[in-house]
Amino acid sequence: MLSMTAAMAEGNNATAKAIGYSNVYRFNINARSLGRALGVDQEQYEKMLYVNEMFSHDMRQAGFARKAKRQAKVNEAVNRNLSSMKSFLDEQQFRKYRMLLNVTLLNRGLR
Repeated sequence: MLSMTAAMAEGNNATAKAIGYSNVYRFNINARSLGRALGVDQEQYEKMLYVNEMFSHDMRQAGFARKAKRQAKVNEAVNRNLSSMKSFLDEQQFRKYRMLLNVTLLNRGLR
């Protein structure tokens, strides 16, 4: 349902390894699949694209944060994302989204 893939540009790979960056923080969300799974309309879809772009950015920043601050940055990114998504999804859509996000975070070892 929620297709999230990890990808790292080859040129940044050595730098990322040197500072301890992990691909688990790289979120490329398949918005079409997510939108279909949630049953969003066009207006919600447009908002979801923007929110997911911000979430991807926030999670990349968390991945590059110092180890001591990394989990706090992840929590901040997740809370910001959930707050934004809740503002335009209905209750049922939001419940499903929260479940999908939590499963994804658990699978990546971020929760």
